Amino acid sequence: MKPLRFLILILLLGAAGNLVAAPKGFPAKVAPATSAPSGTTSVAPDAESDDEEKKSWFRFGKKDEEAIAAEAAKGPVFHFPKSLDGIDFPVSPTGSVGSDPWKQLWGSADFQRAFMGRYGFHPNVEPELTDTNELAFMRELAPLMAEDAKVAAYVLKTNLTAKSNPQFDFTLGSLYFQLGDMESAARHYQTAIDKFPDFRRAQKNLGFSLLKLNKFDEAAGPLAKAIELGDRDSTTFGLLGFCHMNGGRYIPAEAAYRQAILFQPENKDWRMGLVKVLVSQEKLEEANRLVDEVLMKNPEAVDMWELQAGIFARMEKPALAAVNYEIVRKLGKADPATLFSLGDIYMAQDAKDLALPVYLDAISQAGAGDAERGIRAAKILHSRGAKDEAKKLVAKIRAAAGDQLKSDDDLELLKLESKVAIAEGDNTKAVGLLARVVERNPLDGEALIMIGDHFLKNADAQDADGKIDHLAKAEHRFDLASKIAGFEADALVKLAQVRVKREKFDDAIALLNKAQKLQPRDSVQRYLEAIERLRRTAGV
Repeated sequence: MKPLRFLILILLLGAAGNLVAAPKGFPAKVAPATSAPSGTTSVAPDAESDDEEKKSWFRFGKKDEEAIAAEAAKGPVFHFPKSLDGIDFPVSPTGSVGSDPWKQLWGSADFQRAFMGRYGFHPNVEPELTDTNELAFMRELAPLMAEDAKVAAYVLKTNLTAKSNPQFDFTLGSLYFQLGDMESAARHYQTAIDKFPDFRRAQKNLGFSLLKLNKFDEAAGPLAKAIELGDRDSTTFGLLGFCHMNGGRYIPAEAAYRQAILFQPENKDWRMGLVKVLVSQEKLEEANRLVDEVLMKNPEAVDMWELQAGIFARMEKPALAAVNYEIVRKLGKADPATLFSLGDIYMAQDAKDLALPVYLDAISQAGAGDAERGIRAAKILHSRGAKDEAKKLVAKIRAAAGDQLKSDDDLELLKLESKVAIAEGDNTKAVGLLARVVERNPLDGEALIMIGDHFLKNADAQDADGKIDHLAKAEHRFDLASKIAGFEADALVKLAQVRVKREKFDDAIALLNKAQKLQPRDSVQRYLEAIERLRRTAGV
């Protein structure tokens, strides 16, 4: 192969060094190493040392130089702008939104190797550059690609035609990938594939681009095609496994993850993926053994302790799950979600004394960020009769969140505070809190029923006129709640109780029958039968 052609092939394969600048966050070059960081595989240089490589990038034979010069004498075929200053070439960063589960992978040496490729030319899976003009153009473009990917992309795009070599489309796609514009990267990779369907690296990089766009189902196709064309990189298999897992295709996901682990047995991402797939298939014992293997080598792998805790919970072994969460806690790595899960386990075991300090720690960390889960924990405590603990938790939420609570969370907390007040016998405070809820949200069925309950329960303690007034206020709230979706059945039962107080048994029976049609319940049925007996006894 001619030296010039070999140079350009190195450029396009991207393995010669910094000819193509690595995407932001990628290592500029995979450094020679005798050992690799945990979870990655060391990549030794494939050919010459760094210095020798740099010298060889632009090493041309006399014949090649003469051919290029001859072509140049005929006039330019490809055009570079006279000045690159002030070039406005819009790029739209498109990719993973919010939390990116593969952020660490994108920056790893393993991914750079998978993305850029290695030395060597594979004629069955790569379109060959043979045109002298194209080779000359790529020689001019190469240093620009290393210096400024955006300008290089501009120059390449302005020279691109429908008949251009697929390598040009591939290179432009890779520049867009580097610039973070995954939509454009995917489009140009697809163009390269349309021109040369067996273009293995274009298939693989298309899969990577689609994955970064969270198009997991679409990414699975080109990744699988790259493997079909001979790609045996663990990253390709691992990300294919992720795509299948995300789509609920657990059997092919399991196969892909196992293949990734075969090539890269120490990679924690692939092991974790396989564990999740096994759990999804209820292969819990095997999943647990895999986690144990990782933890034996890396006992500070917090994510694995948490993953195993979830497996223990699925296996109905809450005590073991709690132990794992406590280990994470002792390591100082327990986030609010972990602490809330631990507290929930303790509450499920009726260990409120263990649950409370865990919940308090969770709220201290979360502040207003996870107030909803803190409120849920307080509700659990209150429903289990742990009134004092619920009060402490409510006070902690209010203090930690301050005025940062979302409106819905604040309303839920007001209702919970009213329940605490009722438990302490402070009905006046409770009604005042509930009135604030209804004022802000007139359609809060729970608050309306709670206010109505207050008037109903206290009606008998009033004089005759006061009883009538209390029953009327209760009935009004229950009637409003009966028209709100999700509260109809409960409100109808409460209305029936008001009718019973007024000895209107037929009305009460009709309301209870209506409630049973909406939401059949044994307790309501027993109450209905009791009212029917009472009516017969009263001879009404």
